Amino acid sequence: MFLDKMSNKISLKNKCFVFDIDGTLIDMHEIWESTYRVLYHEKCGLDLSKEEMDSLFGPPEFEGHAGILRGRGLYTFEKAQQLVAGTEETMSQTLKQQDLKKHILAGVEDFLKYLAGNRATVGCYTGNLESIGNSMLNNSQLRSYFEFVVCAGPTTQTRDEILQTALRELR
Repeated sequence: MFLDKMSNKISLKNKCFVFDIDGTLIDMHEIWESTYRVLYHEKCGLDLSKEEMDSLFGPPEFEGHAGILRGRGLYTFEKAQQLVAGTEETMSQTLKQQDLKKHILAGVEDFLKYLAGNRATVGCYTGNLESIGNSMLNNSQLRSYFEFVVCAGPTTQTRDEILQTALRELR
């Protein structure tokens, strides 16, 4: 209803919207939490605290894993990279078995259709690794709405690095 009323009032032709994936488009919290618990138990023999688990949501993979390892006094660049690789391998397998369409947050598809119908530029930037981010968007059938998707690399240190890449895509 709201979108129908707005479509006659706002021109979106020269507007851009950039979205994150997790928690913005798709609710993957339980899947990620399960993945991280198994990964840390298998690779490090660690059980993550609630605070440690929460710290993994938001930053790029490398930054999140490095922070936990530093906090535990276990950090090495190689160990953080090993956790990033383990995350990618585990999530790739998990995503093949999941129907993410049912994890799309309420209103997301309608809003993306609205933006596309009004010729807005729509992009995505995420702290997920490229293979994971693209799998999530493809598996949820949302990928076609985005003109560009910018993801973290295996050693991306901050979300700002990803955002700068997204801004270059827009230019």
